[in-house]
Parts: sequence; structure tokens; C-alpha cells
Amino acid sequence: MNVHLKKLSEFVVQILDAIFVFTTLLSSMLWIAGKGTYRWKSTGGIYDGDWKYGKRNGFGTLSFPDKITGKYKKQYSGGWKNDKTHVCPTEIFAIF
Repeated sequence: MNVHLKKLSEFVVQILDAIFVFTTLLSSMLWIAGKGTYRWKSTGGIYDGDWKYGKRNGFGTLSFPDKITGKYKKQYSGGWKNDKTHVCPTEIFAIF
């Protein structure tokens, strides 16, 4: 086998391995389930609670930083289903 062809085939194997790792990570991200915390870079908002299939599902609390003090304030605490608020909340907080 030609040395250049061997190096090319090794490179192709590395690329295929990288694609496999990427698709495995992507699929695992889509199936996140359990309890956890997520922070949005754009707003600084934090969700802490239950997850199912990568979406907020179950019980959780959504908080945002106060624009003046920077301290986090709860906006919603209660049930979630398919990434949306669900049922009756246990607490709702006004954002000023």
C-alpha cells in the first residue's frame, strides 16, 4: 500500500470517528432526563428542575437576575410539560 494512501485512509477513519462522536453527543443531548439546571447566556435566566427528552418537564423553577442588583429572583415555580408551564403554579413572581 502506498504511504500516502495509508495516511489518507487513517485520516478518513479519524474523520469518521469524529462524526460518530459528534452524532452520539447530539443524540444524548436530545434525550436528557432527570433533574438539572440550565442557564441561558442571552438572558442570564436559570431553570432548575426536572427534564424529559431535553425539555423542561415535571416540577421546576425559572429565575432571572434583577437588572439593578444582579440577584436572582424567581419568576415561576411549578409544573412544566413539554418546555411550557403546566397546571397551576405553586408560586408566580412579578418582575420589576
